[in-house]
Amino acid sequence: MLRDLNLKMEYNEDDDILRDFFTPCFSACTTFDRCVDYFALSNMVSMVDRFESFASGRIRVRLVVGHKFGIRDVNTLSRMFAGTYRGKGDTGEALEHIMDMILKRQVMFRIAVPAIESSAAVFNERLGVFGDEHGDEVAFRGPLIYSPTAPGVFETVDAFTSWEDPERVDIKRRNFEALWDGRVKSARIYDFIDADQAGMLKYSAEWAINH
Repeated sequence: MLRDLNLKMEYNEDDDILRDFFTPCFSACTTFDRCVDYFALSNMVSMVDRFESFASGRIRVRLVVGHKFGIRDVNTLSRMFAGTYRGKGDTGEALEHIMDMILKRQVMFRIAVPAIESSAAVFNERLGVFGDEHGDEVAFRGPLIYSPTAPGVFETVDAFTSWEDPERVDIKRRNFEALWDGRVKSARIYDFIDADQAGMLKYSAEWAINH
């Protein structure tokens, strides 16, 4: 249970954020809702490899992500949503598992396209909410979580629990649901397939390398 975890209010460069916060939360949760500016399939492969909740398929994931992807990820995700991806190489089995979760709607994507018509505009929300079968939740704001923080980069995670700070967690929950449902002014929200078919997914090698 999430309530049984010994969580801090803030994690910073003095902590191993992956080990001390994300790993125990993933071990105890059954749902994971996340908004993030940039998504890479390699990150989700790491989650499947690292967290039993992903490997077993017992977690339900909803992701609201920005519309800029690496070109290889766009092509792979398109095949996953069509159910036609066939794994290759060391990560092939994990990617097929992710496709299976997508087809079973255990992993759901929505794409946030900035309402401002500018090539420089990006979706820049970074919030997340873990939930368990008892109705407890842990909300957080913070960086990408799937690999250790790069050396020399100061990043923090602010965490809030529903049993100690229910009002703050409720705000984060409502913010996520507003994004998921497209009830925001700053971005247009699309299902992945609709965004892909409409040509809204942008990609470049430079974006993938620098993010």
